[in-house]
Amino acid sequence: MIIERMSVHDVSNVDFVNRALEVFAERNQLTPREKEMVGLLLMYGYSNKELAEHCDISVKTVKNHLDNMMRKLEIHSTRRLYSLILQFFYEEETRLLELKGR
Repeated sequence: MIIERMSVHDVSNVDFVNRALEVFAERNQLTPREKEMVGLLLMYGYSNKELAEHCDISVKTVKNHLDNMMRKLEIHSTRRLYSLILQFFYEEETRLLELKGR
């Protein structure tokens, strides 16, 4: 489970976020560590130093993971990463709602 705690109290939201992150990572061929970092960035807004402390790795290693992820996604900023993830979540939620409506 990527996201263990959230400020929201609805478990289904946590489940949705975890499933959506799994699909996002798979579609974009992210490594497990890159997927973990996406989750931490999205949910907690961690800095590189905080990511390093949380993952028990160096800040340089965090930067390497982020650079590799940005290259795979063909983007150049964390702000664009947030935008891609939010857009993906919106599309995934819409798809799931359409499936429920059928």
